[in-house]
Amino acid sequence: MLVQFNHQWLEAVWQYCHRHTYETLEVTYYLMRFRMGAQPVSKRDGNLYLSVEGDTVNGIAFFNVKGVLFISYETEAIFQKVDFLKAIHREQPRQIRGQRQQVSRIFTFLQRILKDYAFHNMQVMALLDKSPTLSAPSIPEGLELVDAYTIDWLANGKFLLAVEQHFRAHTLTINNLRHKIHQRQEFEFYWVLSAAERVRAQIIAEFATDHTCVIGGLYVLPSERGHGLAKSLCLASIQEILRANKTPALYVADDNKEAIELYQRLGFTRQAEMLDLNIKLQ
Repeated sequence: MLVQFNHQWLEAVWQYCHRHTYETLEVTYYLMRFRMGAQPVSKRDGNLYLSVEGDTVNGIAFFNVKGVLFISYETEAIFQKVDFLKAIHREQPRQIRGQRQQVSRIFTFLQRILKDYAFHNMQVMALLDKSPTLSAPSIPEGLELVDAYTIDWLANGKFLLAVEQHFRAHTLTINNLRHKIHQRQEFEFYWVLSAAERVRAQIIAEFATDHTCVIGGLYVLPSERGHGLAKSLCLASIQEILRANKTPALYVADDNKEAIELYQRLGFTRQAEMLDLNIKLQ
């Protein structure tokens, strides 16, 4: 049976996510805020559907407001449910993310109704052994680590656009970017390295569950690369996360070899092989 999540399923879904920690980070965050009675963070809100057998959850499908379907399942019973296909038509996801083999199975399931698609291999990495990174981060001379909310982003518009062009297929306008930055509730923290009031690099703690904090948005201007800025930002973020007694984790594309090598040097190890499937439904 496919049901929409409500309070009576909270404990069962929580147990499911505990069994699949790094495949269900977004769902765990959603559940954590639901349990606290907190207002959902806008870009991480959504609709959660459960594949259930009796009192047990054996699969989850979380459609967030940004058009991403986060999928995880223990049995293929979810594919036998007409309601699952109806939910996909109703929610109209633009991307599906999950464990690699499972998303490939979803692709086969949906292939007849896809107008277009593209695959992107990803992985989740986490810092489980904290001992190698306990030393304090070293900020390169002449740079300052500051909260992004203190920056004059009108004067740093070129940096914002460079970040958007790096991470997004469709770039936001400067005004939308500035508005997004000032929505403090969107991130755990957002730090930049700057010199002479000009931003050179950034890192973001996207969200945090009870036990894990997800790092993202690491970007260094091309002209500033090769000077240890990325490492400094990562170390500072790791220290902040460890002080909160959480485990640092991140998503990274398999073909981003340079970033993966940096994360490995810092002690991160791969926890899950993921697949992003970008789709356009007919």
